[in-house]
Order: sequence, then C-alpha cells, then structure tokens
Amino acid sequence: MNKRVVGGLGVLAVGLVGLGIWRFRGDAPSSQPRRTSNVRIVEPTVKDKLGKAGRVAKSGPPVAPSAGDPAPTLTPSLPGMVIVSGAVIDSATGTRVPGAEVVLLATVGGAESSTMSAADGSYSIEVPIGVYRAFARGDHVLSIGTAPRIRIPGQPSADDIGVPVADRMPVVAAVRNLGSVDLEVVQAGTVSGTVVDGEGKPIAGAVVRASNYGRSVSTTPGTDVAETDAKGAFELKLPGGGYVLEATHAKFAALAEPIGVRVSPLDDVTVTLALVQGCIIAGRVVLPSGAPAGEGAIEEQYAPSEAAFAPVGRIAADGTFRYTTVAEQEVVLRAWPWKAPPADAQRFSCKNGARFSNVVFRLPNRTPDLEGVLVDHDGKPVAFTHVDLMPLDPGGIGQQERTDEHGRWSVYALPAGRYQVSAAAPERGVVSEMIASPAKNVKLALKGTGRLEGTLAQVDNGTLEIEIARCLDGMDIEIARERRVVQVEHGHFSVDDLPACQVALLLRWRDGRMFVRTDIQAGSTATVDLDADASRDYDDPT
Repeated sequence: MNKRVVGGLGVLAVGLVGLGIWRFRGDAPSSQPRRTSNVRIVEPTVKDKLGKAGRVAKSGPPVAPSAGDPAPTLTPSLPGMVIVSGAVIDSATGTRVPGAEVVLLATVGGAESSTMSAADGSYSIEVPIGVYRAFARGDHVLSIGTAPRIRIPGQPSADDIGVPVADRMPVVAAVRNLGSVDLEVVQAGTVSGTVVDGEGKPIAGAVVRASNYGRSVSTTPGTDVAETDAKGAFELKLPGGGYVLEATHAKFAALAEPIGVRVSPLDDVTVTLALVQGCIIAGRVVLPSGAPAGEGAIEEQYAPSEAAFAPVGRIAADGTFRYTTVAEQEVVLRAWPWKAPPADAQRFSCKNGARFSNVVFRLPNRTPDLEGVLVDHDGKPVAFTHVDLMPLDPGGIGQQERTDEHGRWSVYALPAGRYQVSAAAPERGVVSEMIASPAKNVKLALKGTGRLEGTLAQVDNGTLEIEIARCLDGMDIEIARERRVVQVEHGHFSVDDLPACQVALLLRWRDGRMFVRTDIQAGSTATVDLDADASRDYDDPT
C-alpha cells in the first residue's frame, strides 16, 4: 500500500499530519480544500474552590511518597503466583493518590487483575507469573501514555469505548515479587454534553471522540471515546490540554463545524455537538476476481495531480468503507488496500443530504514494483509489520506498506530510483537499507536485539521504568516508544531485547529521570553506570 510518510523535498505540513498523510511528490500542501481552519474553541466552566476541594476529598488527601520501597516480603497464596506492589503517584505533584483502581492486563489472553490503592496511595496485588501491561484509573485521575502514530485516519468507533489501549502502558514482567512498581496518573477534566441534529433533537447512539493531533500523549483507559445515551448525552475524561471533538452516526455525516475544547484538571467543559446530514459515500473494495480486497485506505485528491492523494478513511477487513464530508463540492476518491495497487479514482458531487451507496472500487490486475519479505535475526517471517520507504532520488514517492501473515510485502506505483527502506518490530529489532526500485525478492532482515546491564547509584532496591525512545544512528526508523518496568536490586538492573542500534532510552524512577544513549549489539551485553544524583536536569532530543 502506498502511503505518504515524509515530504520529498520538505516535511509534511502540520495541517496534514493530523490526517495521517502517507504519499507525496515534492512538497506537501499546507491543507486540504475540504478542511476548515475556523475551529470554535469552547472554554472550560471554572468550578469554585469548594467544588474542587469536594471532588478531591472523595479520594482522600494526597500523601507524599516515600523514598523507596523494598520488594514485598509477603508470600503468595499459591505456587505460580507473585505479588506486585507500589503506589499510584500524581505526576504533577509527586504525591500519592488513594482510591485509584490499579489494573494489570495480561499480554497473553488479556485477563485483567485489579485492586484499589489504599489511603496512603499504596497498592499490592497478587497475579499469576507472567507479563502484564499496567495502568491506573479513578474518578478524577487516569494513566496516560505515548500516543501511537496514526497511519490511516478513521472515524470514531464504539468498539474503542472504555477499552484500555495496551501499547500506551508500561510492560511489567512479573516473574517474581516486584516492589516499587509506581504508576503515574494525571488529574483529568471532563468534557460532557449532548449530540443533536439540525433541529436540536438529541441523537442516541452517536460516537464522540476527542483527538489531540500533534501531542505526544493520549489516555490509556479509553476514556477519550464515548457513545451517546437515549437523551443524546455523553461524557469524556481527558488529561489537561487542547482537543478537537469528532462525532459520527450511521445516519449523519459529521459535525456541522469542528469543535475545539481546552481541558483543565478537575474542570468541566460542556458542549452541544450538532451533526448534519452532509455527504456520505459508502461501498466496498474488491479484487479483480470480485472478492473483498481487505484492509487499507480510502484516499481523497487534494490537488489537480495524479499523485496528489491523501488518506481520509479506512477500508475494513471485509473490504467495506464509509467516507463522509460536510463540504459541498466535487470529491475525488480512490481506494488503496495493503499489498495492492490503487483503484481508479471516482468523482462524486457532494452536497448536504447526498448519499452514494453500493460504490465499488475494483482493483486493477498489476504487478508490484518492489516486493520482498521481512524476517527477524533468526530468519523467521515477521507478520503484520509496517515497512516504510523514504525516497533518495528526485521524483520518488515516500510510502508505507504492511507485511502479511508470511512476512511478505509488495509496493505498487513506485517510481524507479533509490529508497531507504526500514522496519521495526518489538523485541526483534530494526533494519534500514538502501534498495533500488524496481526489484523482486528483496530480503529485509531485522538486526536483532541485545541486553543492557547497569548500575544506578543512590537507588538500592525497587524498580525503574525504561522507555525505548528511538534509534539515533541515522537509520530514520519508525520505532514504537515502548515502556518497560525493570527491577533494581542492590543498585543493579538489566533489560533484554533492546533493538541493536544506538538506542535512546528514557529512564524514570520514583525520585528522578534520566536520558541515556548507548550502543546495543545483537546478542551482546552493553553496560552503563549511572548516578541518580545527576538526574535533576536532562534533555530529551526526541
């Protein structure tokens, strides 16, 4: 699938980053014609001091954290069980938070184990030996995490409501008792209101989402998506910051105008969202045989050029799609599934109330310009992983693809020339190579992983959180900012499966944080000696 990732001679304009632009030829445009910049900002309703104090008091007063806790000495109730303990910490004040629910989500099977933080903000939970994702949530606090890259934009979905987003949470490997597994939370504000139609009548079953395009964090417990009740009412819980609200419903296109909100901790924002009929284009994408084409993107033309298309919607696994707009204008769309050539573009005359149903995009029968397989350091295929292409010659088109279940990838409509091709997979490594197109049977092999061992002076026992920020050795690889909880015993720690590259790591512990760069070699162990007292100031170049 051909997706724009970076401008050929410049960086993508900010206005299009939020739309997940994936294809370019030369400089990207500053905006798309159908988008509007007159976002209406709704200010928060300021609560009086008594109201705020009353809300905080529901969970009890904040408690200052201790300098550190040893690993718990409690004995698990059954063989095969371990005890994880720590505290819920307010990231802004450093104080402990009582009355918050602590959740450990098993990475295999998805089973949840939970407990509540005590009056002093501490918690202790017994779980089976295994690997977990951890987060905390409460009436007015929630965990946040690094926002994932949006490769294909999509409409809000009811399937996302209240669903914890695992890749935004730290990984906890609970193979033995763990102490000082502290979970940071932020105080949340509330965005609530009603979704109505053009006559002011409430709409039940509308899905509302708050998006903070351009920011690096997002909510972990899935409280940024909600569905309206029978009275059209909804409520979102969000960390402080600026957001754009979106809404969708089967009978309506979108909001009459974009709504921006500023959220402050412990404050409420009340809004009324008006959905309009707009223009809806729906249908399916099929292979030359007529079978469903599978997942991918619906693209819209934003300039009078054959290459001037950008993704505006998703193709579902069954090949169906739904596109909406409130603009009254000619719209040119095409479909581009993964591992397939783009379908011929179709033109639609959109106006309020227009409906185009049973639209069919049939893919042409073409051969790829560049194809290959992605394998790990041991030669095993790496399935469902993105491959990014960066042009190195004039006229090239930056694209992204995705491997199939066998690790195979294919790129279509790719101009001849040299490309930097990269990929990354958690706990399997990264790769970046120069490849000339056209080419067949290209083998991309991830470089593997290594181990890091170190000492952290001034910290004896407990845990620290290590976040894999990026590779810094010029490979320009899109890498997930994974967070791991690592045990510290007598000042020593170790972490396995770091990507083999010059890796940038952000280390956090109860009393500080530090940015570290080190070279990781595949199958080898790198060492670092760190001083916690030097962590007061740090610079994160990412």
